[in-house]
Amino acid sequence: MLTGSTTQTVQTINQESVLLFHIEERVGDREPSEFWLEVRHDANDTYLSNKTSTINQTMRSTTAVLSGTLTYEPAIVDLHTSEETTPAKNVLKLEDISLISNASQNRTTTQLIILS
Repeated sequence: MLTGSTTQTVQTINQESVLLFHIEERVGDREPSEFWLEVRHDANDTYLSNKTSTINQTMRSTTAVLSGTLTYEPAIVDLHTSEETTPAKNVLKLEDISLISNASQNRTTTQLIILS
């Protein structure tokens, strides 16, 4: 289980909806304690598009339960220059999402995610 926050809006990149979360705590694991998580899904999936758009448009504070496949994508390094062209990242391929509004209790724009 992870807890984190985002203040970004959903972006469409290569026909996928993408939302970045800063993970502050990994419950049950010690390392790493902080990292970025990229949550992705097919932009043509109406159900998931509506849910992820709701995170930043209608709810001031949201608890989201995200379900999907979590993978680690290593950095991509240019073989000619040995420079990192794309940084390493953790990616959640979103399969389902449940939203719980906290708007009446908390007036911040931070979102909490719980991965299952």
